[in-house]
Amino acid sequence: MTLSTVTKKEVNYTPAMIQVLRDNAPLNYEKAKTLAIELNRNARSIIAKAKREGISYEAKIAPAKMVRVTPTKAQLVSTIEIALGVASLAGLEKAPASALIEILKALPKS
Repeated sequence: MTLSTVTKKEVNYTPAMIQVLRDNAPLNYEKAKTLAIELNRNARSIIAKAKREGISYEAKIAPAKMVRVTPTKAQLVSTIEIALGVASLAGLEKAPASALIEILKALPKS
């Protein structure tokens, strides 16, 4: 490697820019968007730099995912037994859940 191929690393954030981030702590995404315009950077860059510098960043809490509750095969068979007025349909719980759901759909509504 010769001296002509060694390049000096460009400073992406000046100490003054970092001080602006510190002055606006704790940061959040809305503040990062505002500072991005002021510092001529993008919001993700502002957030990453703040985290690297140890500046407090409050991440937005993601909404909880919906948990889809599906009945078990035993519950489906029990519902079919009740709908038909039968004491026991032994062995039906071995049928595919999709088949049990179709049987339930085909039963008359009471």
